[in-house]
Amino acid sequence: MNFINPWGLLFGLSIPAIILLYLLKQQHEDVEVSSTFLWRMALKDVQASQPWQRLKRNLLLLLQLLAAAVITLMIARPYLASEAQGYDYVIILDVSASMQAVDVKPSRFDKAKDEINKLIDGLLPQEHMSIVAVDSKARIAANWSSDRAALKEALNSLKPVNAADNMDDAVSLAQAMAKERANARIYIYSDKPYGFDDKAYQSVVICGDPVNRAVTGVSYTASDDGIAVLSKIINFSDDAALSVECLADGKTIDVKEVNIPSGKTADVYWDDIPDNAGIIEIRILNEDDLMVDNAGWVTIRAADKAKVLLVTQRNVFLEKALSLRNDIDVLKTTYDEADDMRGYRLYIFDGYMPAETPKDGNMIIFNPKGENDLFKIGETYKPGNIKARDMSAYADIMQYVRPEGFHIAKAVHIETPPWVDVLFGDETNPLMLIGQQDTRRIAVFPFDIHDSDIPLKVDFPILMQNILAWMLPPVVNSDVQIYAGMDVDINPLPQAEYVDVIAPSGTTAALMPPFPIAPFANTDEVGVYTVEQRWSDGSAKGYFTVAIPVEQESDLTAQGKSYAQAPSRQTDAKPASRTELWPYLAWIALSIVLIEWQVYQRGY
Repeated sequence: MNFINPWGLLFGLSIPAIILLYLLKQQHEDVEVSSTFLWRMALKDVQASQPWQRLKRNLLLLLQLLAAAVITLMIARPYLASEAQGYDYVIILDVSASMQAVDVKPSRFDKAKDEINKLIDGLLPQEHMSIVAVDSKARIAANWSSDRAALKEALNSLKPVNAADNMDDAVSLAQAMAKERANARIYIYSDKPYGFDDKAYQSVVICGDPVNRAVTGVSYTASDDGIAVLSKIINFSDDAALSVECLADGKTIDVKEVNIPSGKTADVYWDDIPDNAGIIEIRILNEDDLMVDNAGWVTIRAADKAKVLLVTQRNVFLEKALSLRNDIDVLKTTYDEADDMRGYRLYIFDGYMPAETPKDGNMIIFNPKGENDLFKIGETYKPGNIKARDMSAYADIMQYVRPEGFHIAKAVHIETPPWVDVLFGDETNPLMLIGQQDTRRIAVFPFDIHDSDIPLKVDFPILMQNILAWMLPPVVNSDVQIYAGMDVDINPLPQAEYVDVIAPSGTTAALMPPFPIAPFANTDEVGVYTVEQRWSDGSAKGYFTVAIPVEQESDLTAQGKSYAQAPSRQTDAKPASRTELWPYLAWIALSIVLIEWQVYQRGY
């Protein structure tokens, strides 16, 4: 016989406690009697009240001891098992946003944890379990453990997040883990059904009868007539009349009643937005089973033009290319007047280069001359056959640009620094270098564009706009919708000494120093994040928003998918079978207690 809960045998300490109660007699009471004839009976009582007497036969005592012994065995959960190996389990637990839904009480996630806890309670000593949590990534929470307490601790440490689930990665990870064991089983606890062609898999679906609506998008346009906001509301349930609120910087602007048929999306427009509004929030006021997707945000950035310094004697081609951007403010100066240069987002040097380059901005350098702190300049030469260089991390800058048609009369040799890539050049020499040194972005053309036919080609304005887009990026790329769980690339200003990201809840994460800055990965919260950049004599703020992946998570009745692959090491050995004895012991204990009560009532 084996025990699932051997610690339950400690309840057997109740047996000596019962015996001790019978050894210890109750205190006698003083009683006045009317005759000495009763002294003999009183003496018998006194003798009977003395403790630590030898136990006498007592039916009640025997029944109580027997009941305590049976209850002790019941708590220890004995079982009869075969000598087979048993199963090892890989548990995949979906911790994505939809598992927060409350159509199953207290929530889908809590219900899934309850079911896994039951499986942990039933583990045999020779069985093991691994737990894989899956949201946008799959990670191992517990690895092949037979310790039920440790498994429950790992399970209880998991929380649902606001990201989508990446079940493909989780299944692949579980299959790799299952190959380590001869008789593994994979259980998936999710609100979506997953089908398999192998009995080694089991999909446990946690889902009720959900009701949900979501904000699926918020955008704005700014014109001379003011700011207009467009929000999209989708209804995943029955026809509904919804109350939708628009807030600007936390203050209510308007509330509208919107009728949305089942399965449809409604466009809701908002005007009268204050000109100085910074953050617009759209919120569905009606409660449903998943409240986290009932809001959406958009940030309205003020027209803050980037300051650009162009140092040149005269270059019509560069000036024309810069004039195509309406988000920059260009100041032009000559070589003689280019002294104390500071405070610009971008410096463009044409035929000139300071010995000590500015540290607070990015740089585009044409036809560099003289000594400097970036690279060494060599002799003049005539470039030959010009071609694009492959495998560059900055290949996007050459999009729609074909350097094979460029002709350059003369250029200077440049000793290539280790922090740059070459985008095009001839057989031996680079003709366009680009890279990043700490936080400064730098592009170098070792020739005068007047000594080439490049400005006469349609490629030139495209190339310049690509370079400017890379040189003057927003803090966060606003063209990409950021969903919970995604990594965010932060583009700090060159002069920034510290960059902090403040989450919607107010928690702050420091991103730099050190350099280079790593992508920001803590995007589980939904809402508006603030990027705060600070340096010795200034600061700047930027914003980005994080939303629920509505398409993947908000349709609470969404179907799963089927997988065909199965673990490769399944054996013909039968799993360990067991028969738990505690239900039978419980009936026996109840019967003994009832018999004891009858004996007590009859006065034995």
